[in-house]
Amino acid sequence: MKREVLDLIPLETVLFPYERLPLHISSPSYLSMIRQNLIHRRPMGIALIEEGEEFGPPPIPCDIGTLVKIKRWDRKSRSYTLFVEGDQRFRITRLVQEQPFIRVEVEFLDQPHPQFPGDYERLRQTLQQVIEKLSLETPPPPHQKPFEVPRRKERLLGLAGLVLSGFPEEKQEVLEEKREELVPHLTKLLEERLG
Repeated sequence: MKREVLDLIPLETVLFPYERLPLHISSPSYLSMIRQNLIHRRPMGIALIEEGEEFGPPPIPCDIGTLVKIKRWDRKSRSYTLFVEGDQRFRITRLVQEQPFIRVEVEFLDQPHPQFPGDYERLRQTLQQVIEKLSLETPPPPHQKPFEVPRRKERLLGLAGLVLSGFPEEKQEVLEEKREELVPHLTKLLEERLG
């Protein structure tokens, strides 16, 4: 497995491959990290916090996280807003630096633009049912077209991550699955949400 050193942002959320997430960065240490990342194109990852808080002393991240690609960014005087997309999963093998921000050595669990085998049609149908159930709980505006679940595998994974954003522990379990078990576990988790 290929190893690399990443800048790490520990969060109270989990990012799936192909899931998109806006990140608002205002902490001085992370602003420095983002500047270096953008200037030198250093790789960056996100991992769920296992112990500690996003703010304060450096938290302890979960071992498995996700490499991110910065799709676009906006800078204000004392903050950045990054729009990122998840890519490969990684396992942290060693802490390289703790201050002023965390850097870790990782081994990648997937190839770039990872592919996960599974029944994507079942995943798509389950997502459609979950979204319809959510629409019944919070009806859309009267002239809005019903949401149509995409067919592309990557978009399905990203949408599933978004739908499960309020369940970080369950998402982390899916993220830690073997490659061939990720889609079946994700589908089962969504089916459980249907009740």
